[in-house]
Amino acid sequence: MKPSAWDGAAVFVVVCAALIAFDKSTSFGFVFDDDVAVEKNMLVISPNATLTDYLTRDFWGVNMSSKYSHKSFRPLTTLSFRLNYLAERSPRLFHATNVYMHAAVSALLYFVSLFAFKQGRGGAAVASLLFALHPVHTEAVANVTGRSEMMYSLFFAAALLVRVWVDGVDGEQCVTRSVVNGVVVPLLYLLALTSKETAAVLPAFFIAEGVFHHLCARVNESGRGKGEGKSEGRQMRFISTLIQLGGMGVVAIVYSVWRTTVSGGRLTPNITHLDNPLVAVNTTLDYTSIWFVINAYYVRLVMWPSRLSPDYSYSCFPTSLSSPLFPSFFSSSLAWVAAALCVFALALYLAGKRGRTQYVWTALAWYIILMLPASNTFILVGTTVGERLLYLPSFAFCVLIAEFITAVGEWHTTEKKGVGKVQSGKERAGKSGIASRFAKVGGRIGGVVAIAVVVGVAVVMMTASLRAVDMWQNKTTLFEAAAEVCPTSAKVQKALGSNYAHLADVAGGGKKKIEKAEAGSREHALMQKAVHHYRLAVSIKPDFTEAVYELGICELRAGYRDEGRATLRRNLELRPSSYKTFNALAFAYLEDGMMEAALPTFLDCLYYAWDSEAQSEMATNIGNILSTLPPRTPLSRLQSQQGGKASSMTAREAAISYYLLSTRLRPRSADAVFNMGVLYLNSGGSREAAACFAKAVRLNPGEQEYRRALTHAVSQVKAHHSSQK
Repeated sequence: MKPSAWDGAAVFVVVCAALIAFDKSTSFGFVFDDDVAVEKNMLVISPNATLTDYLTRDFWGVNMSSKYSHKSFRPLTTLSFRLNYLAERSPRLFHATNVYMHAAVSALLYFVSLFAFKQGRGGAAVASLLFALHPVHTEAVANVTGRSEMMYSLFFAAALLVRVWVDGVDGEQCVTRSVVNGVVVPLLYLLALTSKETAAVLPAFFIAEGVFHHLCARVNESGRGKGEGKSEGRQMRFISTLIQLGGMGVVAIVYSVWRTTVSGGRLTPNITHLDNPLVAVNTTLDYTSIWFVINAYYVRLVMWPSRLSPDYSYSCFPTSLSSPLFPSFFSSSLAWVAAALCVFALALYLAGKRGRTQYVWTALAWYIILMLPASNTFILVGTTVGERLLYLPSFAFCVLIAEFITAVGEWHTTEKKGVGKVQSGKERAGKSGIASRFAKVGGRIGGVVAIAVVVGVAVVMMTASLRAVDMWQNKTTLFEAAAEVCPTSAKVQKALGSNYAHLADVAGGGKKKIEKAEAGSREHALMQKAVHHYRLAVSIKPDFTEAVYELGICELRAGYRDEGRATLRRNLELRPSSYKTFNALAFAYLEDGMMEAALPTFLDCLYYAWDSEAQSEMATNIGNILSTLPPRTPLSRLQSQQGGKASSMTAREAAISYYLLSTRLRPRSADAVFNMGVLYLNSGGSREAAACFAKAVRLNPGEQEYRRALTHAVSQVKAHHSSQK
């Protein structure tokens, strides 16, 4: 098929539709995973990032050999983030790149439909238009992190088009065919692989597509008696496929060896039960049943994306057959799978009447093969369901719908061609007048119906996509929408709590300490919302330690002091060595005037602190508490950090020992030295106080409070000398 002006017009319409549907996202900020993938990713923001870093770190900037690595090796996608960051640090350029990339993929898929699926210009336009407007693509486009889906799709489609182009090259141009097969296709495969690992299945699709093409061609030719003339073409295609698969095999081996090397042999990602509950499923029957429910839900998202969510983690789906949710989920899954089979059967029937069966089977292979890496079939992925993972697989559904609409528009043509029945000359002569008029009328009706269906579906999809894009405006709109779809998700409820706590911080002027919000203020109202969602998260998953800790903090800030302290103590039962929990609980005791409880808690903080700076801070806090006690108070249970029992030590002596410990751990800490000086001054040691204040001034010359304290201490020393004289 030669290029035509109609191709340019169709691509223009498809690109415009994609831009209109998702352009609104360019005004949004970074949300969801973007803070980790972009804002906190050293490969994106660090000026010192080298090529070696891109080749040895994962998509999130973590070293591939680390046990905390997600093992998502996508250097090309990360590099595109870096280029955006260098050009413009605002989110607008990041989002605009995603939107234009989606438009480019949609345009490429027009030609894939035209040349690989042989749908004709009308069918290709319908398939690519539906793909451009499909609401399930919202997460991949509106979320900057979803760029990997579009980048690998771009190279995947380009490789397929090159393969189709090679089949049309004259067999005598051996050099051209060899270079394209052995170099260009493997290069595109490498680019797709380094954009996202899902592209690894490209060779499998090439094989499936080749098998369907060969089998259907043999059937058609045997039925028509024309098998000998095309045997040479099939042989050339087979040789081209072998060369392509050989080149891609070399790329896959090199890629796998490198990835294994930089991962230190650790290829299994760090996936928790909270991210993907399938990790904890024990029996094969439970796993198979839940796998069926999950993949049926993917089918539902492709066919009817009415309610979308960025998160489907624990516990959006049942985790065993004994779950009370399983019967309803299973019955719904059966209904959606049955609906999908009906659509496929209808498309197969209509394609069979037009001699296009192989392309329907190819569309099915497209969906199944591209979904294999994301379906938790052979390997577990970091999520139960991810809408972004349907980005390229959903094109198969668009192809089937285009097949149906095209058949409706061309039904009269099939009758005119006499497919499936050879009429005699007498029969044709007898029916020519009536059949001709009927075909003309039927042709007009079929064309009008097809156009009306396309316009109607496009309008519905456009409206749904615009509505879906709106939920990505900010974290509040995003997770509130997610909570409507999956209110039983612990991560969604925790994310809502974190968001409202952050908004309360902003309303309170950026407070970060554990302070009680004023009742009736906007900060207090937001903090109460945060407490509500944190409590929901903890009720869904009681051992969700991050949610329990943050719930305790928010309860303290919302004025629920007793509940907050109890929640933090419960978190210590879940994580007995949590330094930050000990720290928060100790300050809560301190602010509530519970010195006897605060002191041992600070001692635990000192024990579990992870570095000398944190230990120094805790030693200073302990000294501060001890300095508030009467100087000569005996402390019978206090363990001195110098190694001996402190049974004979007074509060003053113990405070000084902890201040000294703090200065040893962090010699440049002026706060500990200054606080020790205050303790000396209050207990009558003006000379020692003056020495401490002088050292604090040397450590931090710009602090005027230190200078004033030094002047005061020196004046007291002078007064003491004068009184002695």
